[in-house]
Amino acid sequence: MARNHNIRFMDNNLALRTPNSFSSENATYPLSNTRDSNRAKVWKPTGCFVIDGTINTIYINDGSDKDVVLTEGTYTAATLATHIQTQLNASSSGWTVSYSTTTNKFTISRSSSATLRLSGTTGGPIWNTIGFTTTTDIVGTSWTGDQSRLHTSEYIIWDLGAPRDVTFFSAIGPIGQTFSISRGATVKLMGNNINDFTSPPFDETLTVTDEGIFSFFDGEDDYSYRYWKFQIVDYYNTEEIQISYIYLGDYFTFDNDRTVSFGFEKALLDPSVSSESENSTLYFDTRTKFSVFGNIGLELLKRDHKYTLEAMFKIFGKTNPFFISIDPTNAYTDNLEELTKFVYFNEEPRFRHVMKDLFSCGVSFREVV
Repeated sequence: MARNHNIRFMDNNLALRTPNSFSSENATYPLSNTRDSNRAKVWKPTGCFVIDGTINTIYINDGSDKDVVLTEGTYTAATLATHIQTQLNASSSGWTVSYSTTTNKFTISRSSSATLRLSGTTGGPIWNTIGFTTTTDIVGTSWTGDQSRLHTSEYIIWDLGAPRDVTFFSAIGPIGQTFSISRGATVKLMGNNINDFTSPPFDETLTVTDEGIFSFFDGEDDYSYRYWKFQIVDYYNTEEIQISYIYLGDYFTFDNDRTVSFGFEKALLDPSVSSESENSTLYFDTRTKFSVFGNIGLELLKRDHKYTLEAMFKIFGKTNPFFISIDPTNAYTDNLEELTKFVYFNEEPRFRHVMKDLFSCGVSFREVV
């Protein structure tokens, strides 16, 4: 597959038709929503706390120093609070642990005075994981974490059944909203031919923007793997993660020196409707804004390119969405997300014969709402 600066069409979403596993989901907002083109439908994870050998110890003093080890595993916030309480009471007595779904903070209490040894670091301290961020021991009977915690990480794993190329990945949220993953989060896409991501051969850190995640993988290496993992580590995000649509797959492009001609149009369309009362007061039916792209001239397409684009329109028509990137190498803009959008064909591609087996074509698109 050619990898160049020309317009790219992402129309082969492997995430739509493959089995997957995931960290957590809100039953009202399941992961299956990320396969629906309606961007108002979202996946909301409920919070996944992974306890392993590096993060598994609570340090206390109830008259003597004790290191309370937690059982490794995956927990929700509520089940982690219950497990911490159980383990504390197995080593001591009088402990209760709770998690507030309002503040997203853990609270540890004891019926009599004790010390939380926040300075304890000999094993795998869990303090930061549950929101205790200082390193000074504290004495009392009730302690609430300094910061909210929603999870240690969230993830989705796809099993493609066989190694498949992935050269583009995107995750987007509801249109018109700032993307819900923090800009400071650590977000990765990993690939392997076995379902093990401890040290995978493909491990890319993704850039999060206000519009979502848009990443091309254009190196010379083979990016063909059976298992793919999308991982989000966003400790300090106090808002819910909401993802509307995920693309995991490849793209096709044209191998001309230049395909998109100068003069294409981009606009942010506001379909809101206004009405005016007798005294000239304006009333508005406010609707969601979306981008539209027009006058996109694809020049000097070879016969095979024409067939490919025609075949794509036969499959997608004007009713099924896909991703495009008009400017994948940022020749016209500094921001990949500005000209990389989830779109419908706005009209049928119209081909004009130029000479011999070369054609030109005009296309237009509108962003999915």
